[in-house]
Amino acid sequence: MDFSCPSEFKEGENLVSCKINKTAVSNGDCRYVQSYVTFELTSGFHSGLMCYTPSFDSSNCHPVLEPVKNTCWCNGTTNEIFDYNFLFTANESRDQGAMLECKIFVLPSECFQTKADDSCKNLSFGSPVIDQGWTCEQTSTLAMIGFTPLIVVIIIIVVVFRRRCPSQRCIVRFPALLQLTESRHTTI
Repeated sequence: MDFSCPSEFKEGENLVSCKINKTAVSNGDCRYVQSYVTFELTSGFHSGLMCYTPSFDSSNCHPVLEPVKNTCWCNGTTNEIFDYNFLFTANESRDQGAMLECKIFVLPSECFQTKADDSCKNLSFGSPVIDQGWTCEQTSTLAMIGFTPLIVVIIIIVVVFRRRCPSQRCIVRFPALLQLTESRHTTI
């Protein structure tokens, strides 16, 4: 058995492959061989069967063009080697560090030679993709450029207002300005 997983899982759909040599299973010292190939997941949150498909049925062993998530199937056969695929929907918060297994036997656990990628034994997820568009410095510069005209407009309005209405009479028409000037006089 040769069980392959992606080196790093991604959030969502991931394709795993389990190739099983029918002759090796027949010649192995297995007390009980299942009539199904199973894909099982063990993690801190749950443990159990994720998917199963009939084993060694060459009449129903062909690629699936549009697989449904969390389903498995026999994808093809070459001589005595059957290739089983599982479209596993991974969730990083649930599956980080979990173990994914492909099984055809129950007892004993190692009745013939099996090989599984380390990434199947301890699921890990890649770093999230970060937008490479703008750097933090470029964003800050752009923000300053955007705010500068606004600040200039406010200064011009204040200067024009002061020139047109230098006395307190104009402030009566604008109560908000009256409050600002009163609070300024009391703090000085």
